[in-house]
Amino acid sequence: RRPTVAARRTAGLVLAVALLPAGASAQLTVHTTLASWLAAVSSPGVDTFNDIPFNQVFPSPIDRTAGPYAYRASAAGGFFASGSFGDLQLSTVTEGGSIVFSNFAPSVRGVGGFFFGTDDRTFFAPVSRIRLTAVGAAGTETTTLINATTTTFWGVTSSAPLTSLTVGVDPIPGVRVWASVNDFRLGAAGPTQVVPEPSTWALVAGGLTALGVVARRRRAA
Repeated sequence: RRPTVAARRTAGLVLAVALLPAGASAQLTVHTTLASWLAAVSSPGVDTFNDIPFNQVFPSPIDRTAGPYAYRASAAGGFFASGSFGDLQLSTVTEGGSIVFSNFAPSVRGVGGFFFGTDDRTFFAPVSRIRLTAVGAAGTETTTLINATTTTFWGVTSSAPLTSLTVGVDPIPGVRVWASVNDFRLGAAGPTQVVPEPSTWALVAGGLTALGVVARRRRAA
C-alpha cells in the first residue's frame, strides 16, 4: 500500500529534522585558523592592544573593547606589554600566571586570537605550553598549545553565550614563560551556530508521535 498523506508529511518532517545543521545542538567548536573562525561568526571585532602602556607594568583588571564588544581582562600582579612598538601584545607580569577574559556581552558566541609565550625579556618564547579554557552555557573546552608561535591562531565558537576565556601556562622544567595574547577577537553567532527554537522541537515531537500512530494503524490494518 502507498503511504497515507499524513504518513508522507510526517516522514518529510523527520527527514527535515535529520538534515538540521550539525551546530543545532549546544556545543563548542574549536577553530585552528582565523579564516575558519571568521566564517563561523558574524560581526567580528578585534583588540590589537597597540594602545596599551609600552614598557611598563599596569594594573589589573582592565576594561577594553574588541570592535563592538566590551570585555574585561584580569591577571594576578597586573599586565605588561610584550612585543615591539607598533605591534604590542598583552602579557602577564607574573611568570606562569594566567589572563582571564570575561564580562562578555550575551551576544558573544565566538572568542579567539593569537596565544603564545614570552620570556623574561618580553621576547617570544619558542618553547611553551599554553593552556586555553573557554567556558560558556554550552560547556567547557580546554586545549593546550605546544610551542605556539606569534601567528598560531586558536578560537572557539558556541551555540550558546560564552562567559570567559582563560589563557594559562603549563610549567616546563627549566623554562620560564609568561602568557601572552595578540589580536584578541570576539564575535556574534554565525550561520553555523543556529539552535532550533523550543517551538521547533515541539513540532518535531508532535511529528514523531504522529508517525508512531500511523505505523500502529497500518499494522492493525
